[in-house]
Amino acid sequence: MSQFGEEAERELVSLLVGAESVLEELEGADVELKDGVLTLVLPMNRGSFVVNKQTPTQQLWWSSPVSGPRRYAQTGGPGTPWKCVRSGSELRSDLARELAMLLPEAKAVQYHD
Repeated sequence: MSQFGEEAERELVSLLVGAESVLEELEGADVELKDGVLTLVLPMNRGSFVVNKQTPTQQLWWSSPVSGPRRYAQTGGPGTPWKCVRSGSELRSDLARELAMLLPEAKAVQYHD
């Protein structure tokens, strides 16, 4: 696996664990990571998040029910946070913030590396 592939997979697993920490106790929620695609289905028809690897562009692409599509890259090189190529915001922070907006009753996201 390429360095990008390893870094992207590591980030997707971290996002998976973080999302599970929020969604595991909510009925109707689902979290799945398969073939480089992370899907978060929120309960009560609140929408879905999708984050997937884009090897040709060396990016993670995201689709959110709040902010729509975005692209993230490790602009500082391997081991650095994934940042939105337009706004510079960090992927993990964006996901935590948007989950908190959509699920105010849930606990905060807990990421683990």
